[in-house]
Amino acid sequence: MAVAVPMTSSAVIADFGGISEKSQSYSGFSLSVPDFRLSDNSGINEIVPCLSFADITENVNPYSKSSNLPSKYDMRDYGGISSVKNQGSEGTCWAHSAIASAETSMIRSNPNIDLSEYHTSYYTYYGDDQIKNNSSKPEDIINSGGNLMSVANLWSQWIGPVSEKKLPYGNLDFFNDNNAVADMQYESSYHMKNAFMFDFNSERSNADEVNNLVKQFVYSGIAVDVSFHSDIAKYYSSEYNSARSTRKPRFANHSVAIAGWDDDFPAENFAVPAENNGAWLVKNSWGDNRFRDGYMWISYEDLSLCEFGAFELEDSDEYVRNFHHDTFAPIQSMSAYDSAEEKGASYMANVFYSDTEMQIDAVSTYITAPDTEYEITVYSGLSDSGNPVSGTPSAVTKGIAPNTGIVELELEKSAVIGAEENFSVVVKLYCADYPYVIPIESVMWIQDSESGDVYSLGHYCDYEQIKSNTQTGESFYSPDGENWNDTSDEEYTYNEDEKAYLLEQLENDLYDGIYPEETELLENAASSLAMYKTLFSMGNLNISMGNISLKALGRPVNSIDFSHASGIVHNDEKISLSVKNNEDVYYSVNGGEYQLYIEPVAIEKLSYVSATADFLNYTERCYLPENIVPETGDVDADGKIDSTDASFVLSHYAGMSTGGNAVIGKPLLDYADVDGNGFIDASDASTILIIYAENSTR
Repeated sequence: MAVAVPMTSSAVIADFGGISEKSQSYSGFSLSVPDFRLSDNSGINEIVPCLSFADITENVNPYSKSSNLPSKYDMRDYGGISSVKNQGSEGTCWAHSAIASAETSMIRSNPNIDLSEYHTSYYTYYGDDQIKNNSSKPEDIINSGGNLMSVANLWSQWIGPVSEKKLPYGNLDFFNDNNAVADMQYESSYHMKNAFMFDFNSERSNADEVNNLVKQFVYSGIAVDVSFHSDIAKYYSSEYNSARSTRKPRFANHSVAIAGWDDDFPAENFAVPAENNGAWLVKNSWGDNRFRDGYMWISYEDLSLCEFGAFELEDSDEYVRNFHHDTFAPIQSMSAYDSAEEKGASYMANVFYSDTEMQIDAVSTYITAPDTEYEITVYSGLSDSGNPVSGTPSAVTKGIAPNTGIVELELEKSAVIGAEENFSVVVKLYCADYPYVIPIESVMWIQDSESGDVYSLGHYCDYEQIKSNTQTGESFYSPDGENWNDTSDEEYTYNEDEKAYLLEQLENDLYDGIYPEETELLENAASSLAMYKTLFSMGNLNISMGNISLKALGRPVNSIDFSHASGIVHNDEKISLSVKNNEDVYYSVNGGEYQLYIEPVAIEKLSYVSATADFLNYTERCYLPENIVPETGDVDADGKIDSTDASFVLSHYAGMSTGGNAVIGKPLLDYADVDGNGFIDASDASTILIIYAENSTR
């Protein structure tokens, strides 16, 4: 029998970090310390483990266009952020804030972008390979709460995000149809490209670096997801629409999206005055009739601010295959050495099987420390699936990842994989200041010495899930790139001294930050401590490892790179085309003759652009210039609604229903979805014909 025991306090924020080096070092590997943080976004206080990221030590962000940031900035002034939403009474702020950030990354190509918070909230807990939820009631699952990492981990699997039209907020009835629920899981209107994640250290000595990085992301057009402690009665000023909490990050209970800042926002304009001026402008999810049009100010010196994240999406057509074994968020990262004192590079590898010929053009993984150096090699045609370097190596891609989080690393040259063959992705990682560079699924568990029952400690997964979803021959690590260890073989058991030390630190952290008058919190801390003492007395405390968090992204051979995702193209932009093998590229617009690509292509009307390098494989995108705004139903953007539009809709519907190609380009899907249900079907064509008839007889 296996039982999941969720962490119920902030206990282990510092305790595992305080364990002696001996307890962090294992036979052949060493693990980082998971960071546990209180999360009551759903109204249920619970500790959730998060991967610890090394401190930001300098200001780095490749997206920044200027190092001289203004003293005041508001994304709304530039049309760079979507409208304020209302989560109502449901605990979905974490999904709202992540989606608010993600939408900003695509709003330039789709000004009407609106993504589904319900999809993210529900599917985080759907399936045995995701976070377990003991309830079968959709309303309970939606209210289960979540955080930055749970969203990033979900989207990295291409489970969402989807359009709001496909799964509207409040539509609980949808989840009563099991077939529809299963079909919707792997829908994604966009794919996540990057989820940059960073935070203050425990002393906030890196506050300047964190604040500057937030500003750089916002200034470059990506709102930043952040959590904080929301207590309207105690810390909110209705006069100035401002807040400043003095609680620690462990008490963060709400998430919002940073959309601007004001360095000169007066320190005295907070219910609890700050020492210095300055505040973040944040988009809330309580409707636009709260605060000032749904926005409020949070002091730079709010002590509860934590878990910063910037989500960047890309066209769902960019890659067509996502090879991966990992589905659980890693709560730890590892070094391939048995001591944290050894500073060499660590190697990680995943072995995959491809049933069709494929071109690997990028990998996605967690970067746990800023300025991590990486080298990526893809090995095709493995002769031994238990040896990730037993195939033919691709060209090596080298680089430095400046930011932490889930990062997509593009290969310099494509790696072609044959049909029905095993291949591997091998990544060499090195950071001079932080040895734990390999992200890995793991679970801590206790086995009752008398009954044999297993009790899993954590939130993202339990012992049974790790064991059933981790197979031999999938994930490997190595200190030298030659001698490999399979992660499915790895376990560690703490000794009695280490367990005693854990409990001592656990007690300190359980009571940390609780005021003497907070009797309920004190009682909860005492209850949690008693629970852990009981658990620790039952038997051995162990760690089991799952798969390495490393994904390979593939697409058809000789795919062409487009500079823009399908969507709106602004007057100052043109479309660039390229291919990694440097062959000539030929392109066609709206079915015209193919011509040699020489210079970027201007978009002056609705344009279906097809490009090829071999006249065997074609890559297509669709663009609409910003000055053309069709009416709903005008799916060919010719300025009128007629039977041709209905024919396009029917052809599109027939093609998609039979597994064929789409007929209507992405910029026009909203205009083709006349009934607004998120799907293009015969009812839309019928409605278009009705509109056409009414216009013809008017």
